[in-house]
Amino acid sequence: MVDNITTNLPTSREFDVSNFNPFRELVKLILKDYKTNINLAQAGPYYAVVFGLDSTSTWDYPTSDESRMRRITQTPMIPKVKVYGYVDGITLTPKPTSYLINHVTGDSGGEDLEPGEVDAVIALPRFVAKEECLHVPHLGELVYVDWLNKPDPQDTSTWTDPIYIGPVHKTRPILIPLPTIDSPQDAYDKNAKGNINKGSPFEDKYVYFTPGEITAETLEVSSLAHLTREIYIDKELDYPNMKNYDILPGSSIIKNVEDMADELSDFKYIQHRPGNKLFFLPPDLEIKQRKETKLFIIRESGRNHIETYKKIHTNPTMHYTISMNSILDGSHVGLENYKNGHKHRLCTIRVNVPYGLVINEKNTFSSTSVGCMVSSPFDGRHFFGPSSTWASHKPIKEINKSQKFSNFKNKLHNWITDKRLPDNSFPFILGPFGTPGLRTGPNANQNTPVLDISNNNFWSGRITWSPTGHYFLPTLDQAAALYELVSSIVNTPPRSTYSWGYKKPTWHKHILAWNFPAAGGGVDIYPTSHFIKKRGNRHNIEPGFPWGKIGPLPIEKYNKPEIFWKNGLKSKGNSAISGIVSYSRWGTDSSPFLEHYLLTRQLGFGHLESWYITLAAAAETTPKLHKGKGHGPTKIPVFGDVSLNKYLEKGQKMWFKAISYMEKT
Repeated sequence: MVDNITTNLPTSREFDVSNFNPFRELVKLILKDYKTNINLAQAGPYYAVVFGLDSTSTWDYPTSDESRMRRITQTPMIPKVKVYGYVDGITLTPKPTSYLINHVTGDSGGEDLEPGEVDAVIALPRFVAKEECLHVPHLGELVYVDWLNKPDPQDTSTWTDPIYIGPVHKTRPILIPLPTIDSPQDAYDKNAKGNINKGSPFEDKYVYFTPGEITAETLEVSSLAHLTREIYIDKELDYPNMKNYDILPGSSIIKNVEDMADELSDFKYIQHRPGNKLFFLPPDLEIKQRKETKLFIIRESGRNHIETYKKIHTNPTMHYTISMNSILDGSHVGLENYKNGHKHRLCTIRVNVPYGLVINEKNTFSSTSVGCMVSSPFDGRHFFGPSSTWASHKPIKEINKSQKFSNFKNKLHNWITDKRLPDNSFPFILGPFGTPGLRTGPNANQNTPVLDISNNNFWSGRITWSPTGHYFLPTLDQAAALYELVSSIVNTPPRSTYSWGYKKPTWHKHILAWNFPAAGGGVDIYPTSHFIKKRGNRHNIEPGFPWGKIGPLPIEKYNKPEIFWKNGLKSKGNSAISGIVSYSRWGTDSSPFLEHYLLTRQLGFGHLESWYITLAAAAETTPKLHKGKGHGPTKIPVFGDVSLNKYLEKGQKMWFKAISYMEKT
């Protein structure tokens, strides 16, 4: 029976695998531009092709302590998966041309195997699973393997204790066809004579991928693909729980596949390289992996909703950006001409920097955290411009009489009247001069035009944590996408080669969890809470959410909030900091609004319920002089709390009023 069978391709042509090796061609392309010395011992785990399966039980812990304990306790032996695998570039013996199965009875099964072919398979390293009941691979399948003992990193002949780790792809096995001297047509003709009808267990091997079906995992076989600095997204492998939003590569360095090389121009990438475009990090960037993941930092761009964030050298590093921009390259030029809801203005998550990489290892935040920039105006200064903003230290009377304050008020009036911001987004603005329904303060009038609202209402109803007294809300989709992204990263951290630059380190510490270190409430709710409000000599440990910086007072010259958070990230034990936090806890130009939304989601509330509760809580953060909560803390409503219905009812009324206003013609 022949070893290689072709199938009819969609293009009615036959693919001759003996003359085309996509992995070899990819390696050639990479090595053409990059020269490097690779430490073989640090390159694992490795890709191996399964040429043999061992179904016998003769190697089930014959002398191990576990075997003895099983005999003493009369616990039955459970066979472990054992595979004969060939690792390209490391295996020293010739590559077999047939498959082999060692059966429980001691017989050897294969494809009319000659003794020499049996020996070629048995001479391969036998990789034994270190866990019981692992996935049993197909013959010809691509799997992960490694060696536990590597005395000489460069001399693979000294490596011992080979282990089988698992499949490269659990749901869609990647099968590599056997080498053959026959042409595809000869192979097909021989198979047509009925040889395959004997019920061979290896029929799966003939279902191999054509160049048009190359996946992320098959491209990783080269173990050198990271040298291209490509930002490559495999949503199925790295973000399996993200169902409602696209996650795409995002970079200012974009190239077409057709321009890279003739060898790659034949590949038709769909999910991972949409539109045959490749996105890259700067070529001079040194790839370093993060040793610990402690924080997820939320930041707002302070610009418009449609502008994607592509900077990678700011601290902390923003690995992701969430914007109302679904154009492939992230360009927002002319996007303001499209209406909300247009196919080019859908909510999209982009990867600026692969998840496991560090850009600035010396920065405490960047070296221990994952960041996400949400494209949101925050306080609106991007739209107001310098002609409509004033210095905060000036007296109120002087500000009220100034032309800048008049310009500020006029712009808000025009945006809300026209129901459009300069980027053509809806002006959902929380604050005293904000959108009807979202106006704040003790005497807020939800129906009066902005120009008819007195200046005194601004000072009594301004949002204390926003320099302009107003907060320009992110979209509902952006909030939902952020929750989906954080959930995916916390519960199933990315693990592909491209998310880590080359391979995920075995020593990485994933400490990130659903914890909110800026919120207060004691150990019952948040194990690493650091905000507890003092009342005289006592502490208030009721759940509370602050809306400003956390840490020592900013007036303390050498002990500012930023130092507090950096020290917490360096600490261990009770003083250690980890979890989800907004950049506003130590920096400027951002808000805690989305942090509160995520907290409420994690407490068990749905998407809209969390939005309503967060709106109601944020609306309370007006000056304490006018009976507001100031920078907080505001109460964190939980199930069974009498204030929960109050927050839900208030927030729902606010949002429905704002939505109704926008829908009026």
